[in-house]
Amino acid sequence: LGMTYLLSNDLLVRATIARGFTAPYLASLSHSPELEPETTWTYQAGVETMIIPFLRLKTTLFHHDIDDVWNDDTVPWENRGSMRINGLEFETITDEFHGLTFTANLTLTIEDRVDAENEEGYTANLICDYRNRDYGFRTQVAGHYFWMPDYMVEEEPSHDDFLWDALIGKDFTVAAVNGE
Repeated sequence: LGMTYLLSNDLLVRATIARGFTAPYLASLSHSPELEPETTWTYQAGVETMIIPFLRLKTTLFHHDIDDVWNDDTVPWENRGSMRINGLEFETITDEFHGLTFTANLTLTIEDRVDAENEEGYTANLICDYRNRDYGFRTQVAGHYFWMPDYMVEEEPSHDDFLWDALIGKDFTVAAVNGE
């Protein structure tokens, strides 16, 4: 269930409530036939604005209420209770200018689990896109940063680098099939 409302020409508010599940992976069922699906209630609320010309700003608050969380530290896997994930996300996207767009976002999550409380994680992305529509050419450079919660790592991690990806693409048509 979702709702959006345009408060003014450059201010939009939105909210969603969703119910879902994650079914056990086929490989996990071979050694954990009693494993139940994880079920989730998700709540989100956010604001989007273009009050600054050529720049879209977005922020989102979210809460995930997950039951029957899988414990994959044991064999067979088992359902071990619940987990709550609260978070806040900020994102900014530029309008396209001569084929260039820039995107930056930052997400903070705080997890409360059966075996850990207030575990923080951070994710950041920096993306530069260029598209030449006349020639069907596209390129992208994207940086991804992930500070994992302590329970996810077994040794002291290094948190000082972005992981960078580069993409180069060209649109093509063969018979009636379009591709990149």
